Amino acid sequence: MSGPRPDEGGVPVYYYQAPKYRIFMRTADVQRTLRELAEESRSHPNPEISRRYVAQAEEVDKDQPLRDHTDLSHFALRDPYWDVPYLVSEMLRRGRASVGDQRYFKRSSTSAVAGQSDDLKMLRLYAWGDEAPVERKFCSMEGVEVFDMAYEILQPSRSSRDVK
Repeated sequence: MSGPRPDEGGVPVYYYQAPKYRIFMRTADVQRTLRELAEESRSHPNPEISRRYVAQAEEVDKDQPLRDHTDLSHFALRDPYWDVPYLVSEMLRRGRASVGDQRYFKRSSTSAVAGQSDDLKMLRLYAWGDEAPVERKFCSMEGVEVFDMAYEILQPSRSSRDVK
């Protein structure tokens, strides 16, 4: 994983709070991932998908410069189309995030005591779904769940005339 490290001079980054760990992402990597998702979704039958990713990248641009580490979820409070868990799963899948506990950025990499660091250097990805992911689960190499993202697939409701 090539996400932000504690020794990067205290540069503010985005984070996402998972149940046990925080997932840290550099601003440039979030912007790059959103723009790549926009490009990758251009062939989607719904052209709005690509436009949403472009708009989300522009929202991240407006949020700069970060003054402090910032919860990526704040975007979802402004715009219900922000699928923050999916973006976080893409950041992890693409190796653009780092994972650590709440103390991760409050220490320098040289001050960490050997064997007491709660940051993870490698994750295992489990994915379910044929062409598109229905669920992604990221675990430590020891099998501890770090992050889980699942889609809720909604079936179109039937009108009374469709029922036979």
